[in-house]
Amino acid sequence: MFLRKIEDLIELILMTVLKEIIKFFVRYPIFIVLLVLSCQKPEPSEAGVPPSDARIIERKTIDIQDNVSRVIFDYSIDPELGLNQMKAPAQWTESFIEIDFELRGIVLKGTLGLKFADTTLRITKNNGFHIPKGSQLRIFNAGVDSLHLIEVLRPAYQESLVRKLNTFE
Repeated sequence: MFLRKIEDLIELILMTVLKEIIKFFVRYPIFIVLLVLSCQKPEPSEAGVPPSDARIIERKTIDIQDNVSRVIFDYSIDPELGLNQMKAPAQWTESFIEIDFELRGIVLKGTLGLKFADTTLRITKNNGFHIPKGSQLRIFNAGVDSLHLIEVLRPAYQESLVRKLNTFE
């Protein structure tokens, strides 16, 4: 008898909950659509297949002679966005320059130095940096070991977008 009352109580609770759920979905039918869509599996042709324009980008190696030699691996495929990896030895420094592109990056190894007219920034391993378009600066290796970084340029690097300076103007 006691078990029967518990079963009846459970059935009553379930029916009440079910009625409330049905009322909700009747009132808000969009949730039925969302629920059905969220339960569907992707078509086999969509799952794990790269888009037709996906590809491997081969790097271009650029050796640059500043005060010492450094290497840039250029992965850019679009003139609007550049992607480079740079490796520079200790003691490396560029001339004073003005850049006509935005430069962002991440230091993977070493310490990057950015000397502006009124301050010098030192960016260490695992930290990012941002240099606004139109900046005048000297970029250098501020550490005792080699420097390794990834940089994103917008637009991509072109020699015409860099102006060498004798000092800050």
